[in-house]
Amino acid sequence: MGLFKRTAKIVQATVADHKQKQLDPQAELQAVYQQLIMQTSEIKRMIGEVAFAHQQLVHEAESLEQRMNDLEDEAREALSRGDEDRARELLGKRRKAQDKLQDVKAREELLRRKLDHLRDAEEELRDQVLAFRDRRDDAESRLSAATANLTLQKASEAMSHAGEQALENARNQARVAEARVEMSESIDDQLERLLRETEAPHG
Repeated sequence: MGLFKRTAKIVQATVADHKQKQLDPQAELQAVYQQLIMQTSEIKRMIGEVAFAHQQLVHEAESLEQRMNDLEDEAREALSRGDEDRARELLGKRRKAQDKLQDVKAREELLRRKLDHLRDAEEELRDQVLAFRDRRDDAESRLSAATANLTLQKASEAMSHAGEQALENARNQARVAEARVEMSESIDDQLERLLRETEAPHG
């Protein structure tokens, strides 16, 4: 699995985990941002390890090349003395050093390519981190604005509800007053009727 596919999976898993836990959006954004930072740190660590191994192979190749040159010089000196067996032995050692050098250079080339890939990946991920940070800051700003608007809306609704409640209370009080008036008038009517009935026989 490629480095960025692993990064994407980690980010997706983090977002899913935070959604399941129902954390607030700002916490989710911060968690994803931290994951990207961790990935960047991991790439830097890998670059350090690969760069160290690559440098070791470079030094080993240089040592082998020097060894080959020394063996060739010794072989020529042996031949100048007429010691062909010694010259042949030295050339055999040079051949082994040459074979080993080819292997070292092949591994050094592989590590160099891997190092270049990691450095490109680090640069790309760093750009992603910066872009995400900008988007996160923008999202947090929009979230803060939305939260403020929501709070204002709730406050407005609460005030409206309070106003409606006050109006309803006033209406209820008016109904009670009207009922009392009606009750009072009813009693007065009854009293007047009783007075009339009481006075009627004397007329």
